[in-house]
Amino acid sequence: MSYRPQYFKLHELVPANVIKDLGSELAWVTMDDRILMGADWLRDRFGEMVINGKFGGITFTESGLRDPMTGTGSRYSQHKFGRGLDNKFKKVSVKEVYAYLIANQPEARAHGITRIENITHTPTWIHIDCGALPKSYPDNGIQVVTPRK
Repeated sequence: MSYRPQYFKLHELVPANVIKDLGSELAWVTMDDRILMGADWLRDRFGEMVINGKFGGITFTESGLRDPMTGTGSRYSQHKFGRGLDNKFKKVSVKEVYAYLIANQPEARAHGITRIENITHTPTWIHIDCGALPKSYPDNGIQVVTPRK
């Protein structure tokens, strides 16, 4: 499957250097379809959001795919595998989105989201990813994780 998101352009998800190195068609391949579907679902539910781009006077460039050589995030961050996104919402609070995801875990899983970061560590964005969960994890639950440095 080669899912193309309805609401996001490639440059909002993938750094410019990756697009330049690979070209736009191959750069899409760096992103996991499940996380793109999850992003579209969040956009449908909560309205306009920013992954990479300007938000709150800051320009974000590593909230989607991250170059494996970047010092941003942990060494094995889901971002570096095209499976993680940091979402900033324009019309709703991070607390509202987080509460919705916690209360509606089966729905989030159905849209490709397996994990979110605890917002006490990410108070201005919602990190989602589609990384693998431990075998013992419930099939319809999402895992709340603490970001690693």
